Amino acid sequence: MVSYPQVGVLSAGMAEYTKLATQELMRSEVGKITLVGDDLKLDHEERIEPITIEQYKIRHWTIIMSLAILFRGYFFAFPFRPFLKLARTSDCVYVPHSFFGASVFLKHLLKKTEAAKVVWTLHDPVRHEERKSRLFLFLKRLEYKQILQLCARYKNRLFIHVHSERLIDNTQWEGLENMVCWQHPLPERIVSETPPEEEIVIGFVGRIEPYKGLDMMLNAIADFQSSFKKKVKILVMGKGHFNNDTLDLIHHPCEVHNRFLEKEEFHEGIARMDCVVLPYLTATQSGIGFLALTYEKPVIATNVGALSEIVELSENPFSSLCLPTEESLGQALVKFVNHFSK
Repeated sequence: MVSYPQVGVLSAGMAEYTKLATQELMRSEVGKITLVGDDLKLDHEERIEPITIEQYKIRHWTIIMSLAILFRGYFFAFPFRPFLKLARTSDCVYVPHSFFGASVFLKHLLKKTEAAKVVWTLHDPVRHEERKSRLFLFLKRLEYKQILQLCARYKNRLFIHVHSERLIDNTQWEGLENMVCWQHPLPERIVSETPPEEEIVIGFVGRIEPYKGLDMMLNAIADFQSSFKKKVKILVMGKGHFNNDTLDLIHHPCEVHNRFLEKEEFHEGIARMDCVVLPYLTATQSGIGFLALTYEKPVIATNVGALSEIVELSENPFSSLCLPTEESLGQALVKFVNHFSK
């Protein structure tokens, strides 16, 4: 039996990865999977029993988890008690989310169950929530330290899963014996063709956060656009805040969908793009990058985190790596536009 909590994630990249990871588990020797989280409408539902732990429905979640991390008190773990009762009969527990409070959950899971193995997916070895408070970032560092201590205490039971070994280079996780590497699987392709467009479509898709470097990408296009020898269109799809004033400096058409996107819209956007740009300033992995591989699109990515693996996996000759700077990214875009043919 495999049980895992999914904390309030119904859609977008994290939910898609959870679906794919669950399918991988179902192809293994695991029999019954107890899905703790939102009902994701997975295949083979006769083998899945959905049970929900929803972070956003528990009042003062952040306060409760902060107190639990600071004082390591079992009293504060009550949001997880329904799950722990179920997990006591599990052979393996899979936790695919680095949610706030994961250390509290893992500690109680290891202490109060007899599961043969606990696997936790570490999505962000280096945290990158620039908009979070200093207190929150301190708590996340403390939480990761506590998980490392759990790794030392439960060497034969707790395993840390990463998408790439490169993610842990030069981090506090480097050299950890409990580490397992499981490559991010490619999503299923659900869009066949899109109407042809006259311009070369350069695209950014995904939730807009400062660390993802959209502002840097737009500034690079504005600075280097005079070197483009072909018609270009900029396509931005995703919800978040960015500097709209930069768009006024770009002389090429810009199409922006600054809102929440459904799964089909993500796929349609990728299918329209002639190049998918990952201009991240800091990163671990990118589900968007793997989605671009599914659609055999060129990927231009900054050389941060494990994004280099996405470029290496790409069979498209127009994929490339660059430094996380406007100049390097701009030069990469110029080279792509001037050499690419539809």
